Amino acid sequence: MQRRLGVLAMTPIPLIRTSSILPMLGFLERIGAPVERCLQEIGLPISTATDPETLIPIYSAFTFIEKMARREGIDHLGIVVSQQVEFRDMGSLPMLVLQSLTLYEAIATISRLVTTTYNSGARVWLTQQQDLAWLNHQFLNPAQVNNQQSQYFTCLTYLKLIQMVAGPAWQPAALHMQAEPLPGLTDHPLFGTTQVRFNQPHNAIAFPKKLLSLPLQHLKSRDRQPDPGNLYQQIQTNPPASDLAGSLQQLIQLLLTDRSLNIHVVAAATGSSIRSFQRELAAHNLSYSRLVDKVRFDLAVKRLLNTPLPITEIAYDLGYTDVANFTRAFKRWAGVSPREFRHQHQAKFSQ
Repeated sequence: MQRRLGVLAMTPIPLIRTSSILPMLGFLERIGAPVERCLQEIGLPISTATDPETLIPIYSAFTFIEKMARREGIDHLGIVVSQQVEFRDMGSLPMLVLQSLTLYEAIATISRLVTTTYNSGARVWLTQQQDLAWLNHQFLNPAQVNNQQSQYFTCLTYLKLIQMVAGPAWQPAALHMQAEPLPGLTDHPLFGTTQVRFNQPHNAIAFPKKLLSLPLQHLKSRDRQPDPGNLYQQIQTNPPASDLAGSLQQLIQLLLTDRSLNIHVVAAATGSSIRSFQRELAAHNLSYSRLVDKVRFDLAVKRLLNTPLPITEIAYDLGYTDVANFTRAFKRWAGVSPREFRHQHQAKFSQ
């Protein structure tokens, strides 16, 4: 029998860039939805919305979007938001993709970069059959967290990429959706005219193969074109970890900002129960408390050696409410206090 916690079985925790959900956050804030309260309820720090390149757990993102759709009574939230956003507004990866010369090169760039730099919980690939090509997208969701709204939003956002060569009024010959059909979906123009199949293994958009060689019509002459080198640097500085321990440390570092290190919050972000989460950690000879210590120590060393921040502020940044607790913990790790460590090593590392 397949274990529900497949996400942790020798695989990293799926992480995604905050920029992927920023259009959702912006729309919900404009209609007055309680965005901050919902983020807090599911354990996502409010501060994640300020940096589009921050990595957040994809299951938390799914949960947030579905919860807001239910709370606001918007059955087609993913579709509504996708119609109000341009492909280029989705962060550094889309902007890098839009440096491509043709649709073929754009899809190849997405396929190469999406999982390794942008979203370790998804994959994108191209297939070709006779006169048709298919842009394929799949969320890797072994924990089976509800993600219908994210499925619709992502698929229709990729549709806009194809429309950059086919024209804004173009509609696909066929559309395959991983998700189930939403209520009243046939009233939407796209789903009333396109042959759509639901509950498929992955999302797929069919289009004429000849479109692949056409140039992207995406940047007007007055637009400022970003530096591709800077874009690459942005998304490669902090890619999603490719191992379980590394992805857990990235998640813990995120939660430090709001001092949300309760193991229940971390377990939920992995798409599992706390008991299953602890059992999986033990199977990998990992200790949650030890991972927290490592993240705190690594960040403490960076701040002590590379910044002039006071010890009290560093302690607060690491989730301590009392600097004395931070000092005791650091002495347990390094044998000296944070102040002594800074005095001993800062000059050497600043040279």
